[in-house]
Amino acid sequence: MRLYHWLLLAFSAAAGLALGLLIQYGMPGERAEEGDPASLDAAVDESVAEVGDSPPVAAGTSEEARAEAATAGEVLTDGDIVGASRPDFEMPGLDGEPIDVARFDGDILVINFWATWCPPCVDEIPMLIELQEDFAEAGLQVFGVAVENPEPVGEFAAEFGIDYPLVADRRKGFEVAEAYGNPQGLMPYTVFVDREGTIRGVHQGLLTREQADAHLEAIPDGP
Repeated sequence: MRLYHWLLLAFSAAAGLALGLLIQYGMPGERAEEGDPASLDAAVDESVAEVGDSPPVAAGTSEEARAEAATAGEVLTDGDIVGASRPDFEMPGLDGEPIDVARFDGDILVINFWATWCPPCVDEIPMLIELQEDFAEAGLQVFGVAVENPEPVGEFAAEFGIDYPLVADRRKGFEVAEAYGNPQGLMPYTVFVDREGTIRGVHQGLLTREQADAHLEAIPDGP
């Protein structure tokens, strides 16, 4: 009789626990909220499908159309930006004074997005210095956009003898990189602009001298 009593108590406790769990979490298959892997997978699949249904934005699209595409949630990638007009931007130089990219209109412009904490960015700096020296008289201008605060950039520039213009601002730098076809903020990232302000090429990752020369040779009226 005593054993039966204890078994009955154990069964009642287990049943109460199961009922409490059902009340708190619901029946299997009923929850479609965060924390449910199946629901999260479905949400991701739905988002991917929505993005995949968006029409591509062609290279050379007008600024008005590009603004409409951005409003519609379409991301302009490096492939879209080639052939388009260079976006305007202004950022603080290392002395705190703003530098407008329009200052270099009429030059072959090599815009390099980088940071001092990015090893491949640092590796290509000597090549960019050499590129500036070799083609300065031909109207080429390297322009460094550092995606970080100006203090370490100034120290780095002084140590390595960077003689081309630099601007630095972490938040603004990412915004400008996105406007130039790099929404992921990958670095280094280099953009080649012709004398008319048209983007002629982009390069993601470490840029070699051979690759830089190939980009420049493809620009009409290049150096």
